[in-house]
Amino acid sequence: MSNLSKLTPADFKRAAVIKEKIEALQAELEALLGAAVHPTRRPSKFSAAGLERIRAAQRARWARVRALTGGGGSAAKTEGARKTGGRNSNGRTE
Repeated sequence: MSNLSKLTPADFKRAAVIKEKIEALQAELEALLGAAVHPTRRPSKFSAAGLERIRAAQRARWARVRALTGGGGSAAKTEGARKTGGRNSNGRTE
């Protein structure tokens, strides 16, 4: 898709005409089928129970990480851990 700032007024007019045609065709299709025609939502690949098992396992993994690092959560916050990212006192990245 092109950048909107590069579009000319003629391009915007053409887009509006195309959108109106699409809306007219959708209305015609709805009248023909007798029901609203909208894209349907894709069904979930996991059941609610399956998602809950995945979430519970992830919570357990994070609990284990927090227990090993002293409850702080991030290993970067523990003593002796090397600081990564950010800038030093000279304003340079490390």
